[in-house]
Amino acid sequence: VLGQAMLLRGTDPKIILDKVFSAAQKSDPRAREPFLARGWLALEKNDAALAARAFQEGLKVFPDDADLHHGLGEAYATSDRDAMGTEIEAALKLNPNLFWSTVNLGHAYLFLGRYNEAIEQYRSVKDRNHSEDGKRKYADEIRDDFDIFRRLELRLPDMDRVLRELSI
Repeated sequence: VLGQAMLLRGTDPKIILDKVFSAAQKSDPRAREPFLARGWLALEKNDAALAARAFQEGLKVFPDDADLHHGLGEAYATSDRDAMGTEIEAALKLNPNLFWSTVNLGHAYLFLGRYNEAIEQYRSVKDRNHSEDGKRKYADEIRDDFDIFRRLELRLPDMDRVLRELSI
């Protein structure tokens, strides 16, 4: 929480990593939160390599932590889509209810050209959301992610087809 507050106040992320998260890790090396906080802060600042190191270090201590596997999958999103899929699948084996891992596994399949598996994965999220609010949130998240892919100029020819098939 302190690190997030410092970030919101404009503190240099390197200072937060060095002064807050590293200190927290040293005071309790068995705590998983500093690994997660370091990884997510690095991702937020577009340093996927630093994020991957943080999540990998955490997985050495907590090999069965779904959140660490999910974070590592996110860190691999721009560099190694096979590894991204592997990590997200590991996260989902440990916790099948992770919304973001389920959605991101669909993205990984789409990036790899595995269209049918992507559709199946996206549908599995949609099917879990029985309320109208849940279905709306799901549709909004997928649309937002696809808008981000377009802004990043990721050329995925099946994106529009996915949206049509899912009725989003």
